[in-house]
Amino acid sequence: MKEMKASHTSPPHEAGFALVVVIWIVALAALIAVALASQVRSEAGVALARGERLRAELLAESGLAFAEYMNLSVGASGAGLTEIPVSVVVPGFHFRVNLPTGRIDLYLEGEDGKISLTSAPRDLLESFFRRWPTTAEGAAELVAAIEDWRDIDSQQQLLGAEDLTYRTFGYGPRNSGFGIADPLLVRGLVREDFRSSAIETPAGNIVFRPGLGAFVTTVRTEGGIDPNLAPSMVLASIPGISAEGVASVVQYRSNRRLAALDDLEGLPGISMPDAGPYLAFAPPSAPAILAIGTTGDGSRASMRTLSRLELGPDPITLAIVNRRVPTGIERDVFPEFAAVNAAFPRE
Repeated sequence: MKEMKASHTSPPHEAGFALVVVIWIVALAALIAVALASQVRSEAGVALARGERLRAELLAESGLAFAEYMNLSVGASGAGLTEIPVSVVVPGFHFRVNLPTGRIDLYLEGEDGKISLTSAPRDLLESFFRRWPTTAEGAAELVAAIEDWRDIDSQQQLLGAEDLTYRTFGYGPRNSGFGIADPLLVRGLVREDFRSSAIETPAGNIVFRPGLGAFVTTVRTEGGIDPNLAPSMVLASIPGISAEGVASVVQYRSNRRLAALDDLEGLPGISMPDAGPYLAFAPPSAPAILAIGTTGDGSRASMRTLSRLELGPDPITLAIVNRRVPTGIERDVFPEFAAVNAAFPRE
């Protein structure tokens, strides 16, 4: 008799189960591979973004070195700058350096485009803070507190704040203007005022709002506000400048400088008799040099040197001159004239 060969064929249900297991293992492996690839892509993107950000920061830092090498100061024309690849965008204000690694924009500006808490007249302060997110009564109280802080006496004015108001906090008003850290001590101003945030406009639109430091300064500015440097919200606070006037100033200064009141004559939306006394065009009381580095992918970073003007001997000629003395550096400051900050509608 022929011997029967044993069959090792698995039952159909066992073979089907093994196939399902294999499919699940392959699918799981594929999911793990996809997850790992996504994580690697994400980490590579983060690393690339950080690299571009660092490159932008180095460009901005190089910009300040270029400005020092070119001996740029507020009002410099930039004429005769042939040793480096620099172009004059707006004479006396905006210069551009093109490098293989990116672009550097240099602005010769200052604090005079902001409202000075130390020296601005009361009506200008009230006009501005009515546009800040507060009630009309809150704006009046805040301005009164600011005036009590900066005046030379301890007599509390109506709605104001003097020694008794701050006694529980262990300090009192300076009564001599504003120090650099004083705004956070004034009744009515809080830390959130100085943080950038998204807010809703009266029209229901959500816009980015820089912190209060983009609009006000503690520096005593002389003569008025420079419309070349002022954000739209500050321009809208000046009596005699309507929403149309704000737009016309912003459009004008994008191509050339406003050198005097005569340049505003004929611009729509501006009443010169009302606006003129609040404006100034002289070199800024607190000059600054702003360097913005931009890489090929659009990453941006900025460095801004702040200065003060003081009389002293020139290091070469020893003659007494008005010198620019550096007082500090700010990072990631993008004023509206550098085409970053959002414009604000007039109420």
